[in-house]
Amino acid sequence: MSTETIHTPLLGIAREGDDSIPLSDGLSLVRPNDELLRSRWDWVQGQGEMEEEAKATRYLVCGYPRWVPGEDWDTAPERGTNRFYAGLMAIQVIKPIRTLGFIYRHQQIERRPPMEPGQWARINKFDDAMMAQVPAMIDRIQPVMDGTSVEKKNALILLQLGLEHFHPYIAGLLWVTGLRGHLRQRRERSVQKGAV
Repeated sequence: MSTETIHTPLLGIAREGDDSIPLSDGLSLVRPNDELLRSRWDWVQGQGEMEEEAKATRYLVCGYPRWVPGEDWDTAPERGTNRFYAGLMAIQVIKPIRTLGFIYRHQQIERRPPMEPGQWARINKFDDAMMAQVPAMIDRIQPVMDGTSVEKKNALILLQLGLEHFHPYIAGLLWVTGLRGHLRQRRERSVQKGAV
């Protein structure tokens, strides 16, 4: 069975340690290597961006099967994508770190806004205690990403977008919008339970 990967460069995380640090099922933090750096395209990225990416401390890499017998063709890639974003979100929730905004998948580059952490996040490093929290945070985020509750997914996605946004007011608006939708759903469910 062939596998695919999704990966993105991260800066300021896990400077020490093994070349590959497993985080959770299919997810790991990997030092830059020739295979990962081969995904860069100079006609999409500027030379400065490519050089900066080569200096990334780690790549978040998610490996997943291209297809699982008995499933639809798009089920395994969707599950791999959800796993990747759950890992990226878990890291950013624990402590925002700098990202360059490039996500590589099957000969494609998704360009998102680079993540520039705020002042507090720049002062503190992503230490071993924070790293130890990542697998548990992934396990908390993953069921939401795989679930059917649109409100919960939106709350997490808006949290991630808020973490990525450079303007504090827009970031706050995204966070409040996500929380508002989630809290509204919880209130409606509690009313329904009380009415039954």
